[in-house]
Amino acid sequence: MAATAAIVVLLFGAAGCSRDHGSKEAFCKEIKRVPSLDTVVEGFADADPQELAARLHAANASYAALHDAAPKQIRSQVGEVQGLADVVTAAVEDHHDDPEAAAAEIRKAMANHKGAEAATVAVAAYAKANCDVDLNPSLSGG
Repeated sequence: MAATAAIVVLLFGAAGCSRDHGSKEAFCKEIKRVPSLDTVVEGFADADPQELAARLHAANASYAALHDAAPKQIRSQVGEVQGLADVVTAAVEDHHDDPEAAAAEIRKAMANHKGAEAATVAVAAYAKANCDVDLNPSLSGG
């Protein structure tokens, strides 16, 4: 029994250590590389399916790299944003020739990711305060 508990502690402990490798510097470097989802999916219905798939996969890789780079204090919020980005890009890829179906799937995803809006605000605030990157320039007061 004690041996089992020790193994569980080692597994979770090791996983915890490997997940804490992010930093403010790494996050700030990656946040400048992550495309906005609006840009990624813009004109998707008219895009070449292969070019669109490459664009969507590149965006997913960028969001994954941002999550990996995120420091502990913002990592869960970045994970929430990454999860939503994955769902949005999948909806667009699955329905690249049917904007109405893609929009319906994205609305459904938004309803299922209730924390995504707050997470997006938190990530944007962190990026602005720590990286001097304004992810929501139209929402800023200055």
